Amino acid sequence: MKPMLFVFMFFGLTACAGAPDASLAPTLQESPAMTESTDPSEELIQGFATVRYQDLEGGFWGLIADDGQKYDPLALDEALQVDGLRVRFSARPDPDRMSTHMWGQIVEVVEISAVDE
Repeated sequence: MKPMLFVFMFFGLTACAGAPDASLAPTLQESPAMTESTDPSEELIQGFATVRYQDLEGGFWGLIADDGQKYDPLALDEALQVDGLRVRFSARPDPDRMSTHMWGQIVEVVEISAVDE
């Protein structure tokens, strides 16, 4: 008898709920960021930095920008792998990539060159 009572209570409660009211459902409003296409060139990070060897996680080369930001380049030309070298660079952030370095923002170098100071 108890199982039957439970079944009737379950159906009774769910039947009272009825269909959801569409006016109560949250609506998704488009923001400008959702409707505009993003041009990858708009996301470029540009500036001057110092190349530094980081002795973490097996060692790697990083860029420390003049504003103090740290960048972890996916690939740095071997000729530029000189600790203390000043460079001018432009890079694209790669937020979908992960690294074991856990140091700085991961970037894809678009252009980089040594500068004389």
